[in-house]
Amino acid sequence: MKSKVSIVIPVYNVEQYIEKMLLSVERQEFKDWEAIIINDGSTDSSQRIIDDFVSKDRRFKSFIKENGGVSSARNMGIDLASGEYVVFYDPDDYIPKNSLKHLYNKAKIKNADMVVGVMEEINLGDHLIYMHSQKLAKQNIISPIDKHFFGAWSVCNKMFSLNFIRENHIKFDDLSNAEDGVFTFEILKNEPIIAGCDKIAYNYLKRPFWLMPSATQNISIKYLNGLLASHDRILESAKILAKKTFGNNKK
Repeated sequence: MKSKVSIVIPVYNVEQYIEKMLLSVERQEFKDWEAIIINDGSTDSSQRIIDDFVSKDRRFKSFIKENGGVSSARNMGIDLASGEYVVFYDPDDYIPKNSLKHLYNKAKIKNADMVVGVMEEINLGDHLIYMHSQKLAKQNIISPIDKHFFGAWSVCNKMFSLNFIRENHIKFDDLSNAEDGVFTFEILKNEPIIAGCDKIAYNYLKRPFWLMPSATQNISIKYLNGLLASHDRILESAKILAKKTFGNNKK
């Protein structure tokens, strides 16, 4: 049976966090969803937690693959999804109980290919609204060339038409950084109908520095090269979109 919304969640060694995300999905006011959980080769107890949810609720669907990275896991989710719309969540965050309801209702009302909600960061109890996401979400209909997408390219606070993704052959690229941004700008490049939804759609849990790899571990030549490659792809898509919008007018 098809669901109205497919939720794609890639999982890799997140036994400390995955339960909170899955509970937040289970408790949604909107009930017509399927959760496609892709275990990307975890070696911890993540699968045991996933199995517990699957055994209690048939809307949770578990798939296990060899480790290939977040993009390959999300792409597998796109292939398996059956919903009208799809959302992409990270396993170590969570969503408000009315997130799917607000995004889906706005998508149907506006016949939108993409809906943008508000992203909220939670850091040691402090709550911070991401300004660029809110600037977009406050708009009734959003232009694909809106400058705020450069500051709000995460896929996690957005809902996408699955048909739009498939008809335009859009997938996540195998990149080490900012693959979200590349995907979002590939969507924008194809001139979707975009609606704003001025509700918190996603709670991003920022980890304290002592739970994260050190700065010297994070900053490396490989990391920087990956970041540059992603930004080059984003700019390439932005230029194509600008040319579609403005033609050869250089003003």
